[in-house]
Amino acid sequence: DPRALATLRGAVTDPNPMVRCSAVSGLAGMGDGDSFELVASRLSDEHINVRKAAINAVTLFKRRESAGRLEQVWKSDPEIRGRIWAASGLFELSRREDAFDFLIAMLKDENPVARFTAAEMLGRINDKRAIEPLMEAVKDPEHSVYVTATMSLERITQQRLGPKYEAWKEWLAKEKGKK
Repeated sequence: DPRALATLRGAVTDPNPMVRCSAVSGLAGMGDGDSFELVASRLSDEHINVRKAAINAVTLFKRRESAGRLEQVWKSDPEIRGRIWAASGLFELSRREDAFDFLIAMLKDENPVARFTAAEMLGRINDKRAIEPLMEAVKDPEHSVYVTATMSLERITQQRLGPKYEAWKEWLAKEKGKK
């Protein structure tokens, strides 16, 4: 519907950040490739939730220039969450090793929000190489981090062992013994 498209395009610059989030997500959901530049312009929005919506949208567009745009965010976003979300998008687009390594490194960051977000993104990426680093994150003193690391481990492994490092260690030893 051209009217809906015009409304969403206009809402991308609305003063209300939640309206901008919805507009960016809506344009990506409609798959409107002509709106890519407009959506990508929100990668530098002053509101973190709008930037997250734009990162997700740019990733969904899967255009040739998507990876370059996400790499800019990954290297320059003012918040660690933005950089982690961009790294996750890069990984989804191209399986970039540096993005994966960045997320693994963020599991050890001093900022618990960074550790939580990295654990969440690693679960979304669903890569078995993240199992051992996520197991270490199960020992994190921050509740949100170890719970999220556990949920990510459960997603990747299809095992339900809870936030118990020793149980995960035992499971991994058995898995390695099968090979």
